Amino acid sequence: MNDILIFLKFYIQVLFYPIGVFIIFGLVVALFEKAFHVFTGKTGRFLVIVTSVVGTPIHELGHALMCILFGHKITAMSLWQPKNKDGLLGYVEHTYNKRNPYQLLGNLFIGLGPIFSGLLVIFGVLSLCFPMTLNGYMTSSQLLLSEGDNLFHVFVESLKLIPSVLSEGSISIWLKALGIIIILSVCLHINLSPMDIKGSMRSIPIYLALCLIFSLVMWLLGENFVSDVVFGLKVWSLSSAVLYMIVVASSLSLLVLAFVFFIIRKIFGK
Repeated sequence: MNDILIFLKFYIQVLFYPIGVFIIFGLVVALFEKAFHVFTGKTGRFLVIVTSVVGTPIHELGHALMCILFGHKITAMSLWQPKNKDGLLGYVEHTYNKRNPYQLLGNLFIGLGPIFSGLLVIFGVLSLCFPMTLNGYMTSSQLLLSEGDNLFHVFVESLKLIPSVLSEGSISIWLKALGIIIILSVCLHINLSPMDIKGSMRSIPIYLALCLIFSLVMWLLGENFVSDVVFGLKVWSLSSAVLYMIVVASSLSLLVLAFVFFIIRKIFGK
């Protein structure tokens, strides 16, 4: 009985660590975005459309690249359509062989595609525009994790990014402004939409089955293999969380500004 419980714990870790961080934080950012719309109303919708010039193409390219990676055929795609009557700013339509396990699994990563593309762009912008800030954050975050601190302290560290970005003096004011605009634009469009979640759900059975097969094989190979797999997956998950904290902190900053705007509008009228 004890061995069964240990195996189930290992199986859950194999399930969660590869994509759990992206799903949880993706939902958190989506919640922040909904609250942002509540606080800002029509003004918020205008800001979303303006920032969609940058954010939506990155979002849709994330879907498209995952389609290509997993062998899906892209049948139609629009990287930006701000005047769409349905409010859909962009889309990627694709088909696949439902009998192909690899293509079926691809639905999960196609749904998560905007998160990967968004994180890549944000990391690139920080590397180019704010290298000192990024290096300081990554170093301090890794140090916190190595000392056994939990992700909450890493999140607190990520909140320091905002004033650090504003005060970094290694670049011109214009490049700094451009970098901030791109990061905030991506943050407004990196969330998991209901359509993304719905599309990803098709691959859950195959994901569960593949993780189970992998876990059984590692389990049969011995305790050393199990320990190495868990360690590797934890490193991947924590590294992903450290990077995603930047998005969460930026989205939270936008939400705070939206709340301040909401209070001011309530006090002084519309």
